[in-house]
Amino acid sequence: MNVVNPDTLLEELPGNVFADIERCLNENNSWQKLAEACINGYGDNMFRGCDIKDMQRSVSPARMLLNKFMQMNLQVNEFQALCMLKDNSLVHIHNKLVTNVPMQIYSPEEDMKLVYKLNETIELVVEVDGSPLPTCQWYHNNQVVPGQTSSTLTIDKFGVHHEGVYHCLLRQSLKGEVSEMASGKFCLSVKPTPPKIVKDLPEEITVIHHEDLELTFEVEAYPKPEDYVWYKGNARYLSTIEPKLRISHVDSLVAGQYHCEVQNDEGSCSTRKASVTVLGSALSTSRPQILRKPIANASYNVNDWVHLSCRVQCCQPVTFTCFLNNELITSDGKEIIIQSSSDKDEYECKLSYEITEDNMERLDWKLKFHFEAASSVDRVLTPDVDVKVKPEYGKKTYTARNKWALLVGNSDYSAAKKLTAPFNDMMALADELKKLRFRVLALTSLKEDQFRNALRNFSQLVQKDDYVVFYFAGHGFSVQKFDYMVPVDAELISEQAAVNLGRNEYKKMQPSHCIDVDTVTSHLQSANPALILYIYDMCRHIQSNVSSSKLPDSSLLVDAKANSYFIYATSLNYDAFEVEDGMSCLMKQLKSIIGTKVSVGQLGQRFKELFRRTKEVQERQIPRTEGDLAEPRSLTDDACPTAEDKAGVLQQWQRLSSVGGGTEEECDVPSCTDQRMCAGML
Repeated sequence: MNVVNPDTLLEELPGNVFADIERCLNENNSWQKLAEACINGYGDNMFRGCDIKDMQRSVSPARMLLNKFMQMNLQVNEFQALCMLKDNSLVHIHNKLVTNVPMQIYSPEEDMKLVYKLNETIELVVEVDGSPLPTCQWYHNNQVVPGQTSSTLTIDKFGVHHEGVYHCLLRQSLKGEVSEMASGKFCLSVKPTPPKIVKDLPEEITVIHHEDLELTFEVEAYPKPEDYVWYKGNARYLSTIEPKLRISHVDSLVAGQYHCEVQNDEGSCSTRKASVTVLGSALSTSRPQILRKPIANASYNVNDWVHLSCRVQCCQPVTFTCFLNNELITSDGKEIIIQSSSDKDEYECKLSYEITEDNMERLDWKLKFHFEAASSVDRVLTPDVDVKVKPEYGKKTYTARNKWALLVGNSDYSAAKKLTAPFNDMMALADELKKLRFRVLALTSLKEDQFRNALRNFSQLVQKDDYVVFYFAGHGFSVQKFDYMVPVDAELISEQAAVNLGRNEYKKMQPSHCIDVDTVTSHLQSANPALILYIYDMCRHIQSNVSSSKLPDSSLLVDAKANSYFIYATSLNYDAFEVEDGMSCLMKQLKSIIGTKVSVGQLGQRFKELFRRTKEVQERQIPRTEGDLAEPRSLTDDACPTAEDKAGVLQQWQRLSSVGGGTEEECDVPSCTDQRMCAGML
């Protein structure tokens, strides 16, 4: 690479640099791509068609092209701009000259919401400048899009799986320093489309008696239809969740005409009628008669077995089929055992099903069984049997030694936007945790030194086998995948750097004056508690142009201990929002379920499911959960302090809580509106 001034004229370039550019332009006819771009009206420098013909006849077409540029007094930066006009195919020539110009994004200037039709081909373009030219990497919902490293992202046959948020992360190495910058977001969605049949049902279909019948078709629609309603003749027959109807062991009663109606919010359509003929049936007046229906116990626990049986009478041989939640199940000899027997004209099926925690999690704690008894000419279904399982964690009961919570709500910022929700959210969470017998320390508007003191002193209360909740609400940001919490007295960076970083105030904070989340983890993990739940209600926009010297000390990182779970209000490079009632979107949903008797992992999943219904911030705030918690511990588990605790840490807590006017028995939250009192406690 050759470092030159961007205002330098081409004719002033050193001879070896000029010769290098000439050689590259002559390779693969790159000179012609550049000349044709000028002829087609790009930029202020245009040639005539005859000029290109003259160049083609020259020994060095690139030299003639460069001579014409020099006659126009073209500068280096203008030449580099021309090299970017032809589908980025001349980037290698652009990079022959380095002008040390910081990267800059010209488009998109702000986040864009774009709607496209199904199967449409689309292009997302980021217009960027800088020398050396920044490298590009596209992301879809914060996940790397493999192989997409150009400033243009092409999506062929746009579909529902392409929906979401895209952005391009740019990286430039300038004078030995690497900086990153994220483009605006492209929020893509599919244009609502009424259903349209693209592959219809067959007009006629013939099936052999006692074989299986399957009717399928293909439909294009958005949003996807919730169900497909099948009709036999003019009578409603069945609803399915996909455009497929399957009937097992057909008999003569299956014969007839079938069609399916499809509907979404945009419209409806219907398939043609398919005429089904059943061959080889032998009609009989007999059909299986149910003698004993399956009956379940009143309730079950995890690791119990469910034993169900069904007995029928029929003059024809009978085969049984078992269903769980309307899905066919078969015997595996381990967790599912199915046995059939007969005695003259009576037939019996016995089903044994083991209730495991994994199965219950997969089935969302819902078990509904039924049997099908089929003879050669007919079949019957038993009524559904609902099995109630107590939501317990197997036979094992988990307890905490002590239950602690440190809540920080930063609202009154001196150098950033003041916030309303953090204090309200902190107090709402404190109320819910007190109901679960947590001892809660809630602090508001902490300065940096108060924040660090709070962490250090609070962690001294935590012991092995304790449960801990840490909560922070306030401004936040990310640097190279490290998350930072902003104290109320955090300082701004330099004015010029702030201009380069963009529109968000919290992007202008000095990381060295903020608290990174690994500092919290280091303090709280030191005693190896049984459970730590971290809740971070803050923005996580990426802040670039930060030197590695300001990143967290690697000595703070701790080994994973299979005891942690994280709930982030939003994903990396996304905002977190407040709602009109003075509460954050995270707390609005979390406070309604935090007292539910489920594992912390299930709590995080339910929170994300509830959050999807928050229409005010759809696509703008996407929460994230993660963790290595190995045991199904719950915030509702009981606490069992030791005798040593009652004379030790619990007395320390009683002295601390009395400063705020509470008692140890009440587990009250100290009042934290007085900063002097906060400093005294810490």
